[in-house]
Amino acid sequence: MNRIFRNWNWIGLWILICSLFPIFGEGLRNLPEARIPLDEGKKLEPGELAEKKEGWYVTAIPLLSSDPVRGQGGGIRASLFFNGKKTDLYYEYEAYRSKLTLQLFQTNQGVKNHFIQFDSPYILNTAFRWKSSLSLDYNPNSQYFGIGESSLQSLSYSPRNLSGIGRVGNANFDAYETSQSYIRPSRTGSEITPTVSDQGYNQYLFNSTTFFNGIDYTFWKAWKWVVANEISRNIIGHSDGVWHPSKDPYFAGSIWETPVPNGESKLTEDYRAGKIRGYNGGDIVYFRAGIAYDTRDFEPDPDRGILAELNVANVSKRTGSDFNYNKIFFRQNIFIRFYQMFLKNWCLLQGSR
Repeated sequence: MNRIFRNWNWIGLWILICSLFPIFGEGLRNLPEARIPLDEGKKLEPGELAEKKEGWYVTAIPLLSSDPVRGQGGGIRASLFFNGKKTDLYYEYEAYRSKLTLQLFQTNQGVKNHFIQFDSPYILNTAFRWKSSLSLDYNPNSQYFGIGESSLQSLSYSPRNLSGIGRVGNANFDAYETSQSYIRPSRTGSEITPTVSDQGYNQYLFNSTTFFNGIDYTFWKAWKWVVANEISRNIIGHSDGVWHPSKDPYFAGSIWETPVPNGESKLTEDYRAGKIRGYNGGDIVYFRAGIAYDTRDFEPDPDRGILAELNVANVSKRTGSDFNYNKIFFRQNIFIRFYQMFLKNWCLLQGSR
């Protein structure tokens, strides 16, 4: 399995590099000289078209976040755009000719979210579109409270993690988290030390590296065939047995803190109960195919149009995954510029007076 995943990574990296060639291939000869038929609704608004720049340009925005679990973080997201020339076949119908985006983001709690994305609609003046991305998502403080409706239950805890003295229901998270920092006696076979704490009861480490490639083919002006492949390696780290300074339930002052290991986590409990799979993560290889109807005028921020999409994804051990399952996805989005409708109605009312 490791060999398969490494081979996929090398193939994917090669495809990602090769997918950048269209940026530099605008001067190639023997490209199609006629535009495919497109829905007129996809044409950019006159104002957007007037603001569209020819050639290359770069944008960059800072990223800032503050979260009690993920911590305080910062980073940058930068994009390199290539719009081509006004005389290009698809200049009036595409937000950009090619786009390359890079994001680097990290928090003081060790969370990382990095990716590189490439997108080229109507690649080399054809009906094809190519999207490709490579990403890393790392979070050592991921939270798990169960699956389904059980994860929506209100929090409850035993004061100072002492059993036999009742439980506090409908608790806030701070009080719940504080109660977990107290030492308690071991109570399961996996808790091999005499005492443990529950500081990591709802925590786990999530580490995912994902490579994606997708191709669209436009036909009948606004319809698209969509095929895509996604390969991801997912690693789950467990908080069970990780040592933390913990408080004595009878002498809760900071001078009495003693390092003890975490007890059995909620993730481990549910796995032992047969409620979940993929306890240690695993490799996933998606193959997805579908059809879409798309009349959006400006994809990054559409003012009008419809996007309806139906696709089916397959994950199989025969293609290198550690799991077998299928997914069906459908969505429909309608975009309307309300202020134009309001202005039109207001003008009609004024004219009828």
